[in-house]
Amino acid sequence: MLLVTTPKINEALEKLGRKQKEFISHQELTKLVHDLKQSDLGNDCQYNLLDFITGTQFYHPTKKIIPPSKEYQKMMDDCRALLAEKEYLQMTENLETKKLSLSPGSEWKEVHKMTTSIINVLFSVVAVFVAVFYLGESMQMDIGLRVLISLAGALIVAIAEGWFFTKDWVISDI
Repeated sequence: MLLVTTPKINEALEKLGRKQKEFISHQELTKLVHDLKQSDLGNDCQYNLLDFITGTQFYHPTKKIIPPSKEYQKMMDDCRALLAEKEYLQMTENLETKKLSLSPGSEWKEVHKMTTSIINVLFSVVAVFVAVFYLGESMQMDIGLRVLISLAGALIVAIAEGWFFTKDWVISDI
């Protein structure tokens, strides 16, 4: 541990005939006090370590930062790329890829199947609306109430058909 020297420390160094310093270690300071006590200069006044330490500050030398070399940077980039590739392979090792090797004829069959299902859903919704609307007419209901009840029935059927349509669609993809 280094300490920044004070004028009192430099004075004591001069008295002993030593060179003044900008920084001094704790061991050197202790030895300085001991040497002052042993010398003839120390007889007339009392020297103690506390007097010399008072007013000093710790010196923290800054470390010189050496920039990494180009070879090191290249090696680190290669390691990062290798690590990223390993992580990607580890993430994707259990994934099953679906092979889409559909012929043009089977693609048209899929399109026809989807279109038929969509038309079926729309037909069901419209049919329920019309049926509930005419049922309301036979019950002597107001026109506004008949439309609202018909829309509610059509909405329930649309939700149910949508549920079954998506369920079949998800199962067929597996």
